[in-house]
Order: sequence, then structure tokens, then C-alpha cells
Amino acid sequence: MHVIPPFAPLPDTELILHLGLPKTGTSSLQRDMFPHLPHWHFLGAQSPRDSVEQTACFKTISGYVMHEKGDVQEVKQVLRAHIDAHGPVLISEECFLIGAGHHAGETWQARIKRLEALTAAFRREAWVTLRPWRAGVESYFFELANVTMPAQAPPPLWWLTESNMFGIWRINELREGLCVLTCPVRWIPFEAIASGQFAREVLNI
Repeated sequence: MHVIPPFAPLPDTELILHLGLPKTGTSSLQRDMFPHLPHWHFLGAQSPRDSVEQTACFKTISGYVMHEKGDVQEVKQVLRAHIDAHGPVLISEECFLIGAGHHAGETWQARIKRLEALTAAFRREAWVTLRPWRAGVESYFFELANVTMPAQAPPPLWWLTESNMFGIWRINELREGLCVLTCPVRWIPFEAIASGQFAREVLNI
């Protein structure tokens, strides 16, 4: 795997793949930063996650990566046409790395293999945002405690297990699973996103 520094300048590529992980500032990136990059066209999950709010191109790409919907060559043509029409594209979807797939027993690694098959012909770079699991579990607690906590608070182990229900705290697996990507991979710490350092030094916003 070709790893590049988190604060390396934006690449001269036609495609950036931001893959998450959840609880690492993805919503802030997708809402406040990615849509405002002057030289990149944002294709990604929008809030709320209503299919009406997603663009047709993103739904086509996501449908193939997530559920193997469509023919890879046809989806590749859709992506190529979008880049030709709009310029460099930034795709952001944390679901590519979490949870069980549409097919029984499918893993997130299967999605990454489809993503590689779809995008290998493009000049690209992949971004993965990381966060220490203790801070992530605390964030999950404060975000969801008001709506999910029973009358008697569950023990800490419950919160760790619950917050990891999509397998988001298994960072040690990522390097091996992402080795299928033949493009450079940029590992971005959550602290750099939360502090604004990544926005200032890399995104120039």
C-alpha cells in the first residue's frame, strides 16, 4: 500500500475516494467542507440520508459498490461521463467500510474490491479518517444516549459493543483490507479535522 502523509497537498487527480470511518467527522466534511471545494465536484452522502437527496450518479456508484447493482463497465461509464462534464470528483461514503453487505456473509472487503474494480482506471487517491476508539465511543454515547438509553444506564461494555455494531472500531483490519487498492491512501486523524487543520492545510478553506 502506498501511504501518503495526511497533510500532503491535494493531488493532481481526477478522483478522490473518502471512505470514512464513521464517528471521524464525516458528516462535517460532507456538509461543511466537501461541497465548497472550488476545484472538486462533490458526490457523496447528504443529510438526511433520504434517497431523494442523493444525486443519480452517486446512487448509481453506491448501488454498485454496496450491493453489486448494475454492470461495472456501465457504472464506470457513468462516472467517466460525470468527470468529463464536471471536472475532478470527490466521492464520500462511510458505509463503504461498515456493516454487513447485501449478500449474506459479505464483508466490507468485498465492497472495497468492487470499488477498486470500478475506479482502477482513474487517476485517484483514497482517504480514510481515523479516531481513537475511546473518543469514538464517548462521542457515540453523547450523540445517542438521549434516545437509546434505557431507564437504567447500561454498563460501559454495552456502549462499546453497541457503538461497534457496524465494525467501526476494527482499525487493525483496515490496512490489510485496503491493500487491494492500487492508489495512494491518505490516513487522516480526526483531531486534524476537528481542529480545522486539515481544512486549512490541505483543503485551503
